[in-house]
Amino acid sequence: MRKTMGMTTRITMHKTLTTIMLSSLLLTPFAFAQPQQQTVNRNINDVVNGQKTHFIFKDGDDEPGQLIIQTAAKQQAFDLAELPFERKRQIHFQDYNFDGYTDIAVSTPDMGMGVYSIFDIFLYRPKSKDYQVLDQEKIDFSHAQCSGLMDLKLITQKKQMTSSCRGGARWWIDTYQFKNGQWKWLKSKAADE
Repeated sequence: MRKTMGMTTRITMHKTLTTIMLSSLLLTPFAFAQPQQQTVNRNINDVVNGQKTHFIFKDGDDEPGQLIIQTAAKQQAFDLAELPFERKRQIHFQDYNFDGYTDIAVSTPDMGMGVYSIFDIFLYRPKSKDYQVLDQEKIDFSHAQCSGLMDLKLITQKKQMTSSCRGGARWWIDTYQFKNGQWKWLKSKAADE
């Protein structure tokens, strides 16, 4: 009798765990559908914000690259930073303005030693169902140690992001706060502090 109860308990626990796992998958159906970032080896086709989207990358010798974002309704072209020889870009799928929609970022290794990546961000606009480049000229970098958005990491709980770069012999981390629809410089510190 004891072996039977043990088996029944295990079956009940297995059913409960299976139900919990399936419920969580049903509640978040796209949680595993899209990687947060991936290396760009070729053009990418994916479903983003409910639209079948084609990401076409064009890179030529000694000239800036281009990203073409194509959906059923629109095609948009954006300039990208120049791609160093034999290096690869990364595409990132995250919500960079905390509006609940997936935005796109493309990171490109810097043209120097390639120790950090420069980010271009494309914000999704739900009303027009297209993308708008995040105008980095509207971000005040005058107090920051990095002259642009590099090696970005989002801190979603605080609506912050960090940008890190190498300046001289030190690595620096700039922190930005998203407030009133804009990214504002918050603080800078050496990475080893």
